[in-house]
Amino acid sequence: MLTLSPDNSARLARSGFAWLTNTSQGACLLGQKRYAEAEPLLEAGYQDMRQHDEEISRRNKSRDLELALTRLIQLCDETSQSAKAAVWRKALADFEKRAAETSQESPPSPR
Repeated sequence: MLTLSPDNSARLARSGFAWLTNTSQGACLLGQKRYAEAEPLLEAGYQDMRQHDEEISRRNKSRDLELALTRLIQLCDETSQSAKAAVWRKALADFEKRAAETSQESPPSPR
């Protein structure tokens, strides 16, 4: 399993970017079909993203959240966890609905 030193791991957690490390490592492990190792990282990354939503100022935050949910769905599909996949699919549908509502409410950007 990929690991960080305790010092680096603690520093990442304090910075609010642990989600990025967790989702990236989880995605790598998912691609290698190392599901038991990928699942807790993907779930932790998604939860960290939700917890630190206001602190994350990345331009691609919405895309990152959508990608995290898509990876969780993929993991559940590939490991025959249909009930969990349904929960993640609902979370993705809710996210997409909120994103569509937000984009309709946003004023047009000046040119």
